[in-house]
Amino acid sequence: HEDHALYQPSDHGDFLRTLYKRVDSALGEILGRLPEETNVVIVSDHGFTERHTTVNLNAFLRKEGLLSFVGSAESRATDLLYSAKSLVKRTPLRHLVPESVKQNVKDQLPSQTELDEVIEWSDTIAYSFGAGGNVYINLEGREATGTVLESAYEAVRSRVANALRELTDPQTGESVVADITPREEVYEGPYFDQAPDLVLQSAPGYYLTAKHGTSVFERQSEPMPNSGMHERAGILLADGPGFQPGGRGTHDIYDVAPTLVHLHEHAVPDSMDGKVIKPMVASDRPVKWDAIQKPEFRRVRSRVFMLRQLGRI
Repeated sequence: HEDHALYQPSDHGDFLRTLYKRVDSALGEILGRLPEETNVVIVSDHGFTERHTTVNLNAFLRKEGLLSFVGSAESRATDLLYSAKSLVKRTPLRHLVPESVKQNVKDQLPSQTELDEVIEWSDTIAYSFGAGGNVYINLEGREATGTVLESAYEAVRSRVANALRELTDPQTGESVVADITPREEVYEGPYFDQAPDLVLQSAPGYYLTAKHGTSVFERQSEPMPNSGMHERAGILLADGPGFQPGGRGTHDIYDVAPTLVHLHEHAVPDSMDGKVIKPMVASDRPVKWDAIQKPEFRRVRSRVFMLRQLGRI
């Protein structure tokens, strides 16, 4: 996009703008062929926002004494490779560095799936893995070489969460982590034991990563080529005779499914998360709920399931 700091005119010209116009035209044609009684809903599970700083969670956990890497010559060499990569990314002349050199450095760095080879598990309390913002406790009996006793789980998890809440950007003093949620408040079901112990939401502009990186913060003196990232706020658009025109507001993605069930004149199961967005629906028909499973029961069930996974009941 021409507003991006790294934008340069190219032979592609207005390709993206032209593509968007063609998609818009095709969408208009599709909608024009639909019967008048058709309701159309467009919803996204996330939005996009600016990304200016990468935060290596594992590097932070190591700095806090919560994680250790293998203290071998190979590990120190990996540290040097990450430093070299960071230096190349920061230099204004990075475009002069041969692609073969960049790729060679990248190929020699451990991926997320190889973290188990560079972490010293016997001296690790917590670690980050998977999509940015997931933190796990190295729990005995769950992890292959767990170090945290089940009896100390809650205390250790609180300690790790408090450390992450104190993580601030040294350049601005801003908090890097906007929110930390225990896993039992996010997940439930048969794969609950695989869920991260802490789910982090980054502050605007900060991208949380589970890479090996030695530096907690990675920045560039120039704008980042990858300068965008996902954010929680998405979009919800609806049009048709079943919807009230002009309605605006902030809602939860959980509310979409119950609203559509109600729109089709069905009873909404109590087992569904969320609620019906009444201002969005044109009909004033009362919402009917099926007493399949009360939300209070689901919360209790989730808690019992977690305690069973930890072997406490």
